[in-house]
Amino acid sequence: MADKKVGEYHQEDDKTCMQNVADQWHGFTSFMWDPEHKAVMGRNARSWAEIGVFYLFFYAFLAGFFAAMFSVFYIGFISHEEPTYTDKLGTPGLAHRPKYSNEENIAFNMDNPNTYNKFVDDIVKLLDVCSACHEGEHADQNSWESNDVDSEFVWGWQPKAYENSSLSEELQAIYDPNRVMIECKGKKDRDKDNIGEIDYYPQGGIDFKYFPYVGTADENSDYRTNYLQPVMAVHFKNLTMDTTVRVECWARAKNMEYGEYEGHTEFMLRVNTAPLKSEVVIGDEGS
Repeated sequence: MADKKVGEYHQEDDKTCMQNVADQWHGFTSFMWDPEHKAVMGRNARSWAEIGVFYLFFYAFLAGFFAAMFSVFYIGFISHEEPTYTDKLGTPGLAHRPKYSNEENIAFNMDNPNTYNKFVDDIVKLLDVCSACHEGEHADQNSWESNDVDSEFVWGWQPKAYENSSLSEELQAIYDPNRVMIECKGKKDRDKDNIGEIDYYPQGGIDFKYFPYVGTADENSDYRTNYLQPVMAVHFKNLTMDTTVRVECWARAKNMEYGEYEGHTEFMLRVNTAPLKSEVVIGDEGS
């Protein structure tokens, strides 16, 4: 018989699609269960038992190791009385209200409710929280020392009395060494001329009794266990109308630090006597 030529086609060497599928299925079933060697997925009972015992002890060791490390750090390095990490601020921040959305400016026409209703709504929302905090208490000036849910806690910070001689004459007259003084003033000379008289409620600032914040560690004080930050009111009595005034407010304590978010807040205030016009915007009006 003559030798087969290279590349010569023979029909008997070609398998049909169904035959290929049958061969693959046979290979798969043989892998899943090999009756000749009594093996499942290539392993007999002894092999499966050995690898099962190995991984049982391996994962049991890992679980025990991590449980032991967790216990060591939880018991030895984590305090149950105070947080390991407290806050990005070293001393308390100071926020202002009202606010509307992300606006930092307060501008309205005193004769047009549509221009100031959004600010009124924000104050009412804050006062609702205050009323809940002081429900059943007598409503006096000190009820303003309530709760501002937008500020951040600074755990364990205890204020120290501010130096009386460093305060303005107005604040020296109402100075209280047991309070964090709040001082608002015009940012630049022009603003100082236009800001007018300011009243504070309560007059002496925020009582030291609201500090420090220590979460639920102190069970003997309601100010600790159900703590929300104190708030007070500032009244601009005779602000210059139709003029943008840049206001900065400072929390005064001897150990208060000042930074981008610490110890002070700034905003622009404008009260118009005529309807707001499209060309009237809050901006820099010089120093």
